[in-house]
This record gives sequence, C-alpha cells and structure tokens, in this order.
Amino acid sequence: MKTVLLSVLAGIFFSSWQFVMRASGISNPFVAAFMLNLGTLMVIFPMAAKGLNWKLLLSGGALMAITAGLINGIGHSINARLVVNKTEEISRFGAIIPAVCVLVSVICGFCLLGEPITWRKLIGICVVLIGITIVATK
Repeated sequence: MKTVLLSVLAGIFFSSWQFVMRASGISNPFVAAFMLNLGTLMVIFPMAAKGLNWKLLLSGGALMAITAGLINGIGHSINARLVVNKTEEISRFGAIIPAVCVLVSVICGFCLLGEPITWRKLIGICVVLIGITIVATK
C-alpha cells in the first residue's frame, strides 16, 4: 500500500508542475527546463549531500547515474518545449508521456532487468495503448 500511495503522490507532483511552469510565462524551453531543474536541485541536494563523497563520485555507478541524468535531460528538454508552447494541450501530452513511460518501464524491465511480463502487465499495456490512441487523436 505504501508503494501505491507514494506512486500517487509522485504522480500528482510530476503532473502538476507543468501547469505551474506554464503560468510562469517563461517561453524559452531551455530556460524553463533550467529553472525547473534548479528548483528540483533545491529539494534534492540537502537530502543527497550527506551521501556524497569522492569515492562515490569517481565510481562507475556515478558515471551510470550521470548518463541516466543526461537521458532524463533530453526528456526534460523535449517536455519543456511542449510545456511552454501555449498551442499544445497539457491535458494531451501530459497524459501521453506517462503512458509511454508505463510501456517503456514494462519493456525495459523485461529486457534489461529480467522482470517477468505477466498477464496483468500485458492487459495493462493494451489498456495504455488504447488510452494513448484515444488521448492522442483530436
């Protein structure tokens, strides 16, 4: 139950920041992405600072984490273009992006981590694909 509650809370925060960013009036997607990540850093850094040390920073794990950050940064940049573009409907792309995340999570979980694909996951993928199709079409 804790996982579900934390997932719902994360979903609320992940989906609501886009409306706040659009209300900021910042129109440059890269400035918007920078400001977003600056705010994120202000929340995360105090909690992460205790665990940072040179041994960790020079490890292969840190390199992988930075690579993950680069991948995430590309996603943020693309998303920021959508958020600051007032002709794009947040209710459309804001539903499509997490739906794609569901698909990628199940597929990569199976391919990269050996996680099982169950019937429930397959049915969920079908529902997500139907949802993406419905939301994406105007």
